[in-house]
Amino acid sequence: MAQVTEQAMCNKPSVNGDTPAANKVLGRCYEEMNTSDWIQLFAPKPVRQARWSGLSYNLTRPVVSSTLEQVASEIVLLLQALGLQMAERPSLSMMKAWLPAEAAAEMWKWNEKLR
Repeated sequence: MAQVTEQAMCNKPSVNGDTPAANKVLGRCYEEMNTSDWIQLFAPKPVRQARWSGLSYNLTRPVVSSTLEQVASEIVLLLQALGLQMAERPSLSMMKAWLPAEAAAEMWKWNEKLR
């Protein structure tokens, strides 16, 4: 079994994405995401174990960020790939405090940490 070195929090393990160490990294990343104001608007709850293989599509495609609704849809897709279910979806009035660029930067940050 290959050794997995832990670098910065949320960095993807280099060898095997289905190891217990990889699952711990995903768990820590979820905990860190829960501190984000933008992510909290969705009130995500874990419903299944996330797998690196399920994240690959979401992490390789570009983030569509022309409007807040598009960024919200991108966040929903990422959270679902992480095995999370949204307890609620933020209303437009709740999202108006954010600019699309700010919300997209938040999304990009989580994508980069998971790559």
